[in-house]
Amino acid sequence: TIDQIQTPSEAPKVFNYQKDANGNILSYTVTQGNVVTYYDSNNNPTKAVINSSIDNPHTIEVFYQYGKIREIK
Repeated sequence: TIDQIQTPSEAPKVFNYQKDANGNILSYTVTQGNVVTYYDSNNNPTKAVINSSIDNPHTIEVFYQYGKIREIK
């Protein structure tokens, strides 16, 4: 599994995995800057959270279903 990807022009992408007792990946998150994206075991995004920042004081949640945005809160 990959723990982190660094590129010169972007914030690092940090991976966090949730595994079962056998070590199989059940889901994982990718954090890049103030954005956390949640994925299921099939690499499909399920949710993204854009946390507040200096430029945007609001937290935004984006929910996905079947690979498409279904709701934004």
